[in-house]
Amino acid sequence: MKHNVASGGCSETTDRILTILTDQLNLTVPTPQTDLIGEGILDSLALVDLIMHLEGEFGFAVEPDQLELDNFQTVERIGQMVLQSTAELTNAAV
Repeated sequence: MKHNVASGGCSETTDRILTILTDQLNLTVPTPQTDLIGEGILDSLALVDLIMHLEGEFGFAVEPDQLELDNFQTVERIGQMVLQSTAELTNAAV
């Protein structure tokens, strides 16, 4: 699926998050920098659904201390949280 993303492309993680938002949650996200909460794209119910999809897609559990709106403000921030969480899992497994 093609996403309307600013030139320069996006990382694999960001692309996977955009796919979840568009294909699974049926949300329209103009760019990875779009304020999902401020623009009203991501409401509380969609946030819970997104968390479930993120956990399934990336194989980690969102911890209570990660449930800050800042972590879900944009696709880029979500991607940073996912990368940090999956890196912690990888380091713990070593």
